[in-house]
Amino acid sequence: MVTSKGLYAKLINVSGRQRMLSQRMAFLAGQHLQDPENIEIKNQLLDSKELFRRSHNALVTGNSEMEINPILSNDVRDIYFGSIDLDRKVNQYVDKFNLLIELNDLPDRQAEVLKTIQEMANSKLLFNLDRVVGQLVHESNSSNRFLWRLEFGLLLFLLAGIVCEARFIFEPLAKLVSETLDQLSENRDLMQWAADHDELTGCANRRKLGQDIKSAVEASEKTGERIAVMRLDLDRFKAVNDTFGHDAGDCILCSIVTKLNACTRLDDVVARIGGDEFVVLLRNVSDERGLEKLATRIIAEIEKPIPYQNQMCSVGCSIGIAVSTPGETHSERMLLDSDIALNEAKTSGRGRFEFVTPDLTDKFRGLERLKVQILDGLDNNEFVPFFQPQICGSTGCIAGVETLARWHEGGNQYQTAAKFIGVAEELNLLEKIDRVVIDKGLLAFSRWKQEGLSVPRIGFNLSMAKLTDAGFISWMESRVQTFGLEPREIGLEILESVMVDGNSAQIVSNVSKLQDKGFNIEIDDFGSGHASMNALLQLAVNRIKIDRSLIQNICEDENSRLLLDAVITLADNLKIETLVEGIETADQVALLSQLHTFVYQGYYFAKPMSFDALTQWVKQYDPTSLFQFTSSTIESQPAIHWPAQFALNSPASNESTRI
Repeated sequence: MVTSKGLYAKLINVSGRQRMLSQRMAFLAGQHLQDPENIEIKNQLLDSKELFRRSHNALVTGNSEMEINPILSNDVRDIYFGSIDLDRKVNQYVDKFNLLIELNDLPDRQAEVLKTIQEMANSKLLFNLDRVVGQLVHESNSSNRFLWRLEFGLLLFLLAGIVCEARFIFEPLAKLVSETLDQLSENRDLMQWAADHDELTGCANRRKLGQDIKSAVEASEKTGERIAVMRLDLDRFKAVNDTFGHDAGDCILCSIVTKLNACTRLDDVVARIGGDEFVVLLRNVSDERGLEKLATRIIAEIEKPIPYQNQMCSVGCSIGIAVSTPGETHSERMLLDSDIALNEAKTSGRGRFEFVTPDLTDKFRGLERLKVQILDGLDNNEFVPFFQPQICGSTGCIAGVETLARWHEGGNQYQTAAKFIGVAEELNLLEKIDRVVIDKGLLAFSRWKQEGLSVPRIGFNLSMAKLTDAGFISWMESRVQTFGLEPREIGLEILESVMVDGNSAQIVSNVSKLQDKGFNIEIDDFGSGHASMNALLQLAVNRIKIDRSLIQNICEDENSRLLLDAVITLADNLKIETLVEGIETADQVALLSQLHTFVYQGYYFAKPMSFDALTQWVKQYDPTSLFQFTSSTIESQPAIHWPAQFALNSPASNESTRI
């Protein structure tokens, strides 16, 4: 066991490591769920879990091998065993990881457990482990003050005794007192350093950064000097971790700190506040021009390859910059403003820097409001499907419908996915919205079948997350069966752009499994400039949806018509059905009808509609209306006009019908 002099230093180090391990375990659990066959990630997860458990037991019961006495402080024990009951929460956290590993063949259950783990790591554990470290530092300082007074009193006593005793007693006692005081000072400095610095890189941590920013702001209010906060987020760091392992990632992080220290001044502060996120605090800033030069230099330095075990690892970074305003600066505000600027730099292309501006701040506040509204929208069942008809080119009959997500904001207002899809993805809510819309779409389709309406097929758009989610296949099959439908009646649309992603092999595998289940696979936006030919070679698709960009000019441009004809001929030779979307005029329909037999979709026929509106539209639709013109009367032929209730913003005509 260690002596009392080193006890607090050991406890603080182990408690700080517990905090880091709790976050590392949650991160590795997510990696394991994405790639359950990766033995290295699984072993790292098991090792981290075991070290976390052993360290926790050592803190509460003691461990001779780790040279740790049990925590005896009433305040710290209250955190572990009192009202907060951190001991129970830690054991629950470890149990969740055991359950995650046991459910290896149940990905849906694993996803639920992972969500619980991440919530526990970000709320229950992180805050309370921080409290333990803070309490230990506080007790250490209090203990050192007591021992200091004790030793000082002892010193006075010894000095008085020395006057009365022989000189040979003075020298050894003086040496003992000096060594004791030196040891106390060293232990105090060690514990203070551990509480203020990142264990891996040695730079300041979030706690120390907050103190330094607050001090800098207070000083700037007195002197009038400006300060700046640069917030950095590494690009491609996850790829390094996945490719070379976490040891390589640790090497990268240490190298980044070295580069940041080399680019900044001695009185500047470099801090690591997250996994791959850093902050640089700059004092006495003269102008933004100097900050621009520094940010450019930092980006260039970080982009230089970093050697690791005879290999070169490359990362980049994006930077957000906030500069103080005299009389209007707060430490928390500067960190938030730099984060706003960082998000703008990342969304604008990465590998760049941005300064926070009033417009960016307003944009951020608008996005925050939108996030709250989306969460409320899910709770209030406001996300609904709209349906756009697809028309058979040879018969004029309805060939099916495409399902499109809409957000009902009240009254007649329905927002398209363009407004909320980006924010929903950032909140990890896109999958939930997708499943709500698919569920309601399948319910609508089953009702049309029950009413005997001629809607033979329904299509849904699949996101990248769906195509890489192993649990989606079983979920989709289960939902189709629940509504009494057949997979052959369902079309699953895939953007051709997903085929250029690094997960294309997994996507091809999952799409093949969907085809084996009987689902129809469609390539959406075909010809929009990504990987059209490659997609046809990799996937045995049932239909391609020719992008609207290929038909916009077919009435005026001969080359556009020749290109479209070539695409249709290619699909015909490969036995692939074609659908042309974005049709808006009778001229386009007339020219398309001269090429080949295929399916039409576009505003010329109908806009996307609610369930009730489409039900009425189908009942009133006349297939012969498609052929009420000839090429000689095209210019005078008006487009088909449907009743006003079929407009995009039409409310549901029957409020009792809910989908």
